[in-house]
Amino acid sequence: MEPLSSTHTYSVMADALSKFHTAPEWIQALWLVMVPVTVLGLGFCLLRAVTEIAAMVARRGERQGEPLYAIYRTTDGRLMMYARGVVRELQGGDVEDVPLPRPIRH
Repeated sequence: MEPLSSTHTYSVMADALSKFHTAPEWIQALWLVMVPVTVLGLGFCLLRAVTEIAAMVARRGERQGEPLYAIYRTTDGRLMMYARGVVRELQGGDVEDVPLPRPIRH
């Protein structure tokens, strides 16, 4: 290798090609296979991310089912219970007498 002079500039690409050509054949073959596989893998990951984002945008605002049971407080402070399509007001004794269910653990 000759020393760098003011007329020669360093090229990363030329250095990489020089190292590639001096490498053993099995390493050259590995590089020739690795680059397209990496590009295909990155393309697949990008395509997967785009399809997931498109699916989330398409599902936005879509109902994920219907509520079966709910207890909520109205603006005037009354407790209401929704069960099986019927809404009824809960009285004070209804709430204190029933123990709260434990959370379901998976």
